[in-house]
Amino acid sequence: MAMLRGLAWVLLPAVCGALAPQALQSALAEVAKKKSAEYNCSISIAVRTSEGSAQAAAGITNFEAGQKALATDLYPWGSVTKMFTAASIMKLVAAGAFRLDDEIAPLVDTVLKKMAAKDPKQNFTSVEELWGANAAKTTLRELLGMTTGKQWESFMNAAQAFSELGGRMT
Repeated sequence: MAMLRGLAWVLLPAVCGALAPQALQSALAEVAKKKSAEYNCSISIAVRTSEGSAQAAAGITNFEAGQKALATDLYPWGSVTKMFTAASIMKLVAAGAFRLDDEIAPLVDTVLKKMAAKDPKQNFTSVEELWGANAAKTTLRELLGMTTGKQWESFMNAAQAFSELGGRMT
């Protein structure tokens, strides 16, 4: 089933590009309506093609007020961004931009330095400053596979603080 979902994401742009704008709008509205009912949730879908864009929404975003979902509503992406990040990284690996066994620090530190230069409130310029020495040695392969096996200092400090406040992390 996961393979079919992945295939749907790959084929979606081609299918959407083949539909006339009004047909695309209708198709999106139907998908939003069905999935909202199936999963008892609100949903917003948008597609942009060379022919234009279409969007649709269905469901309720505020049950107390009876507020219906709008295509302009914002939703947190949560863990789904991992798929897009991994796919983008693999495209760059295939293009030779870097290797899976490269450490993340040299790749990320330049971005963090640029961010810090633009925002004086940012008090870090490297992966090591942000998450500790263990994190700086993490490879792309480990990060994508979630197999670093390393305890990142900032996480451990947060876990210790949480525990000291009477919380419990399992």
